Amino acid sequence: MLETDPDYLWALWRIGSSYASKSMFQEAIDALEKAAKLSGRSPSILGTLAETYGLAGHKGPARQLLREIEALSRKQYVPAIAFAYAGLGDSERVLEWLEKAYQQREQGIAWLAVWEAHGAYRSDPRFHELIRRVGLPDE
Repeated sequence: MLETDPDYLWALWRIGSSYASKSMFQEAIDALEKAAKLSGRSPSILGTLAETYGLAGHKGPARQLLREIEALSRKQYVPAIAFAYAGLGDSERVLEWLEKAYQQREQGIAWLAVWEAHGAYRSDPRFHELIRRVGLPDE
């Protein structure tokens, strides 16, 4: 798809996420930075980008993006903030924001069981309880 349209936002976001899941962090960051710019700084893409920076060990840029997302969250509901906290290894905040997403009936919560994120929160009983409440298989 990117050969046909190198600015196809959805493809950039997905390929960036895929690179991150393979620990190909520079490729992921490049794709997600481009997606963030093309999207007009979409909070969801910023969350994925912050998570990727955090997983790559670049905590400064991850925290800067988190501050940007937090500022947006004061004006509108921003579920992607959980991604940023996941990249920074803050399991408590990840679970707090996932619970908010559930309470708000955020559509992205349907992907919770297959979210490619990393972190200690994945072994937390509260995470598995949330998956159960959403109605997803917990494997």
